[in-house]
Amino acid sequence: MTTPRLKLPVIVLIVGLMTASGLFLPRPVQARTSPPDNKKLFTDANNLLSEEKYGMALPIFLDILESEPDNANIHYKAGICYLYGYTEKAKAVPHLRIANAHTSQTYKEDTYKETNAPEDATYHLAHAFHLTNQIDSAIFYFMKFNEIVSEDNTDLKKDIGRQLQMCEEAKVLMKKPQNITITSLGTLINTPFPEYAPVISADETTLIFTSRRDNSTGGNLTETGEYFEDIMISFKENGEWSRPLSIGSNINTDGHEATIGLSVDGQTLFIYKDDLGDGNIYISHLEGDVWTAPEKMGPTINS
Repeated sequence: MTTPRLKLPVIVLIVGLMTASGLFLPRPVQARTSPPDNKKLFTDANNLLSEEKYGMALPIFLDILESEPDNANIHYKAGICYLYGYTEKAKAVPHLRIANAHTSQTYKEDTYKETNAPEDATYHLAHAFHLTNQIDSAIFYFMKFNEIVSEDNTDLKKDIGRQLQMCEEAKVLMKKPQNITITSLGTLINTPFPEYAPVISADETTLIFTSRRDNSTGGNLTETGEYFEDIMISFKENGEWSRPLSIGSNINTDGHEATIGLSVDGQTLFIYKDDLGDGNIYISHLEGDVWTAPEKMGPTINS
């Protein structure tokens, strides 16, 4: 629909009157802002994404979407950040929906000019539905993705089959909900800083977990402003958990150390160490009251 226009004589008359009577008022000067350099932003965010720094990459992708709201590739990458970051996984769904609607077999991952999404957007959309308890939608998209996967790709076919099996099991479990109460361990264990990856001994008297507290060994910070990971330990005494302490200098260093698993007898602890970005699994043993210095597991485990 065209916008109605004033007839030319009327325009001339109005302009003449305004000019003659001095009604032209000075317009306020507006600061000129340069358009964002989205190509550079894309490169920066893509590098962060390749390093799995989802929390740092996400706001950059969202900035690009402000000026490119129809770019399916940016929606795809933003969706990945939401899905595999720590929180807000439900926000991945709308982004991955858009990405799934605009996939390409000739997708180029690291090219700013690419505005379509890869075909695996369908897989990630299914995974997002699964993690947000939209099981029927998850099954639909896993099956849809399975149709385009080559029969020669046996590993991916096997993974899709496993995902579908988990979805079917979830449907069964959701039909029989259990009355479960989740209780915080309290402020002695939980702090304003992140605590996660807990492991507990079989007799439920020893709790070991990963923490990013402000008193972490070395006091180092990540690029996102979080303290490096340390391993903490607490004991149940008279039905109450004791104040957590560092598991000891044999294990905690200036780098990242995080819990992975604890043996049933509580004598063997599996640990993740950052190793300057390489990331490896280590093992420590309890000798008396002291955990031994971690030993790196062999090449059959660490690659």
